Amino acid sequence: RGLSSSMTSSMTSSISPSKNGVRATMKDPDHNCCDVFREYVRLAEAAPRNTITIKTLGDILKQRKDVTRAEIGAAFFALDTENKGYVSRQTFIQRGKECIQANCRSLSSPIIENLLNKCPLYNTL
Repeated sequence: RGLSSSMTSSMTSSISPSKNGVRATMKDPDHNCCDVFREYVRLAEAAPRNTITIKTLGDILKQRKDVTRAEIGAAFFALDTENKGYVSRQTFIQRGKECIQANCRSLSSPIIENLLNKCPLYNTL
């Protein structure tokens, strides 16, 4: 149960023709690049406890106003190599910083570490 089965229908159902023939979606300028991540939001609702979802990652990264939804989605997509819609705490601890750093270029390494250290699921105490 992953993204592949419903990704196409999710993406195409939100597309509508515009006046000039260019396909458009919602008014949000960030939205066009994020359609694929909408399915991750749906999958997050059924994720096991103590796992990291796109919503969890978004809550962590939205503390910084300069991080876009596209960057959050790209970081989570890189993190969720099995396309389950969630990753284990262990995977997040091992690869979270790397995936965030590669996809959220406005964030420096110390800022990422600070954000992650505020996350209870990241800390190994």
